[in-house]
Amino acid sequence: MRVTNNIRKKLIEIVGSEDFTEEPRTLEEYMKDPGNPVLIDPKRSVAIIKPESLDEVKSVVKVLNEEKIPIVPRSCGLDYHGNTIPVVDGAVILDLSKMRKIVELFPTGEEGMCATVEPGVSFEQLQRELDKYDVRIPMPARHPAKATIVSTYANKHPSFRSSWQGLYNFPMLIPSVELVTADGEEFKSGAFYAGMGTVTAVGMGLDRIPHGCLGTSGIITKGVVVMEKKPKIRKIFFAPFDEFVDAAETAKRVLRYSSKEIG
Repeated sequence: MRVTNNIRKKLIEIVGSEDFTEEPRTLEEYMKDPGNPVLIDPKRSVAIIKPESLDEVKSVVKVLNEEKIPIVPRSCGLDYHGNTIPVVDGAVILDLSKMRKIVELFPTGEEGMCATVEPGVSFEQLQRELDKYDVRIPMPARHPAKATIVSTYANKHPSFRSSWQGLYNFPMLIPSVELVTADGEEFKSGAFYAGMGTVTAVGMGLDRIPHGCLGTSGIITKGVVVMEKKPKIRKIFFAPFDEFVDAAETAKRVLRYSSKEIG
């Protein structure tokens, strides 16, 4: 299957010719995930589109939905589950890496200690800004700094935030999202529903919506992410165990402490 001239024309009118490609070598590269250990039979996509705004995402999705063309959203290709690898023939990859704006930043406790970011914002990009305020964003336990925040948190990867691990009464690390549904409509959850870029607000948050990877419920175009103060004292301790049961029990006890008491 190939993109017809009519569909190609519509898509190029939306994103521009520089952000639409059917170049074979590029399509080949998008069949890979550098961080993917999963054995997946990848399929070659028919085109790659790089939108730069919410309106462009909505318009592209509407065109592809009308033509019944599968969509695979991707922000950096480092999802570790193979979620960005096409597994059906004839899919179009929506590369969100150009959506790299830090829309809002509230770095202090008085403001809420959160940031609103687009899906292409990486951990290292946001952390460079947070260093100015002596705060940090919880990093995933396995991902590199170049991984994008929204996709990593949406995939529920474990992160280094000890005070939240296993405590389901706390909000998620990405409590509010703006996404585009399969029919090209806009959906806002949590704080975005109330028109605010804060951590909590009226409306249902992503923590109460069944979802999986970046494109399961829709294509996430913006998310609120939380942050915390950097620890003033940093010490690393090694605790050897002879029995797994002892290690598990100790881990449970350690995780009950807040991040101010122990990391």
